[in-house]
This record gives sequence, C-alpha cells and structure tokens, in this order.
Amino acid sequence: MYKKRTVVISVLILLSLVVLSTTAVASQRGHFFKQPTNQEEMAIKNRIDAEVNNFKSQVDEDIANAFTIDLTSLEKIDHKALGTDSFKPFETVFLEVITQQKAGDVLPSIYTNGNTGYILEKKADGTNVVYRIEKNQNVWTILQEESKPGKYIQPPQ
Repeated sequence: MYKKRTVVISVLILLSLVVLSTTAVASQRGHFFKQPTNQEEMAIKNRIDAEVNNFKSQVDEDIANAFTIDLTSLEKIDHKALGTDSFKPFETVFLEVITQQKAGDVLPSIYTNGNTGYILEKKADGTNVVYRIEKNQNVWTILQEESKPGKYIQPPQ
C-alpha cells in the first residue's frame, strides 16, 4: 500500500512539473491555450506538435542507431497515456527511469514487441541509455541498462 501511494504521489508531482514547465515555456513563447479555438491557434498547435514529434523521432533514431535496434519491428507505447489502463503495465518501469532523470534529460520512449522491449532515454549531455525490459506475469521489469555516447540534439525552441 505504501509503495503504491508513493508511486501515485510521484506521478502527480511529475505531472504537475510537466504542466508548470509547459505553462512557462508556452507563456514565454506567447502561445498558451488548452484547446485551439481558431485557425491561428490550430496552426500554432500543429507546428509545435510537428517540431516536438520531429525532435523525439531524431532522439529515438540516434539511440536506436547507437544500439543497433530496429524500431520498425517494435510498437511505440505513447507516454501521453500515463494514468490510463493502457499505460498501467508500464508505469513502474517508466517511473523507475524518469524519477532518476536530471534537468535537460529527454522524456524516455517505450518500445515493445510481445513480452520484451526497450526504454530509450537521452541524457542532457547527449548520452544514449537503453533499458532492456521484459514482461513476466503481466509485470514489466528492467533487465539491463546500457549507455553509449550519442549526439546532442537541439530541442525545439
């Protein structure tokens, strides 16, 4: 019970930090809205989404290339589903990784194929980290962590 409460509190703190940092960045850029309400806001949202998706793709490709991982044979698990039933099996391993992150580290990506998979993480200095994960009795666990030098990829401005 105590561990579950700690995980829930950690998730809530993390989500609060994400919301606060998103609010700060959005207000600095002069663009902040929950849902686009007109064509101009929709265009801004689409441009920002495209920039973020391009950045995440570059990060994932750099990590995959460093570790010779074929991402095309894997299913990407959307971290935006955090807190939903579809993400629930991954919460423990995902939180295990993100609670160790430092400022500037990129939010990890999860890729799976059946009962095995990877968590891909890029550190602020460009270091690539891969966590090999496995599902055993519906519980995902980290089997191995490995890091290699990677390239720094400029986040969207």
